[in-house]
Amino acid sequence: MAGQPYSKEAQLARGPKRYPRKVATKKGWERITAQKMGPCRVCVSREHVQLHHLVFRGHFGDDVPDNIVPVCDLCHQALHERRAQISRLLLTRLSDAEYAYMVTRGGEDYAERTYGISYERT
Repeated sequence: MAGQPYSKEAQLARGPKRYPRKVATKKGWERITAQKMGPCRVCVSREHVQLHHLVFRGHFGDDVPDNIVPVCDLCHQALHERRAQISRLLLTRLSDAEYAYMVTRGGEDYAERTYGISYERT
């Protein structure tokens, strides 16, 4: 005797959220892009600028303006490669709100754990 198949509701159930993270809608991203897009925070280039999450999505970083900074593609790659000089320059150029978000969401040692540098705001 064959077993009963799972109901459609059971097949689509995803269970409880694994972590609390705000994910921007398409319109939300348009607002964030309009507010945050500008020259690279590291090298001040205006070419090939992308938006970078200070607290990475995988580390529960939200899609909110205080977690997003503009960086050019070369600096973006360097940040993900944990290049100390680039990471330090970015961190020194964060607004108070951006830095506060990073520390609140990621912890006091987030810069060290993520960017590979020891950094404390003075």
